[in-house]
Amino acid sequence: MFIFEQKEIVSVTGMVAACHRRSDDKRLRPADRRGGVACALGLLILSLISSGCQRSPDAPLVARFQIAQTAFEQADTSEEFLKAASLFQEIQKTGIVNGGLLYNLGNAYMKAERRGRAIACYRQALRYRPRDPYVKANLQFALGSGTPLRGRREVLDFVLFWQDWIGYSTKFQLTACVGALALLGGLAGRFLAARRLFYNLACGSLVVMLMLAGSAGYDWYRFEWVEHGVIVSERVEARKGNSKSYAPAFNQPLTEGTEFRLLESRGDWRRIRIEGSGEGWIESQWAVIY
Repeated sequence: MFIFEQKEIVSVTGMVAACHRRSDDKRLRPADRRGGVACALGLLILSLISSGCQRSPDAPLVARFQIAQTAFEQADTSEEFLKAASLFQEIQKTGIVNGGLLYNLGNAYMKAERRGRAIACYRQALRYRPRDPYVKANLQFALGSGTPLRGRREVLDFVLFWQDWIGYSTKFQLTACVGALALLGGLAGRFLAARRLFYNLACGSLVVMLMLAGSAGYDWYRFEWVEHGVIVSERVEARKGNSKSYAPAFNQPLTEGTEFRLLESRGDWRRIRIEGSGEGWIESQWAVIY
């Protein structure tokens, strides 16, 4: 079950004010004053990043989620589970996108016997919660025991071996925070004693930031630039062109739950590539794209 987490962010204003109050009690040396400025700047940067990376949902959204969750728990038929899914979708349309909401939406679709749509939701939930065992288990159940969770691995998947350890949005947050740490280390090295220590800290943080930035950029390419999809109808005939007049592209019709990569769109037709099978055209109404 997904729970909205509301985290309290400590205000940097109070921290800086406390530093100023302490400075009134005892005169600071010039180096200490510069250090206080560097500290204040660093805290301000970290505060801005923290406030920008986390947004707690407001009370009406929490209430709507509770209504959707209650509808899901009380549902008995496919129609009732579809109604619960539509309630979760309404929350998603407000701009709330996270693994928990997508996971619950996938569960509602799975209970409604909409396996293709459930797979699409679980796949997206896994982007934000890559180590969640429940998301993985439900996705594996929807795919079938003989289908692997991951397709063909690219070279970058081996280079960035931690790629599936950290969630999509978390990578951007960590990149920003480590970058702020590098800036803080550089400022401290300029104004405080033990410059070598702070410069080493700044250089190390910069290297980590670049690695995280590369990892986040790779995720952006995989999830935002490359479009994926799932067949949501029991049987779909893929064609060799964007019309029903073309011959079938494969020996057998595509079944619900078949995953693909979107290559091109022309009107109501989509050119897709299925790993290990080839390319073909399908009508957009028989698939969900994400």
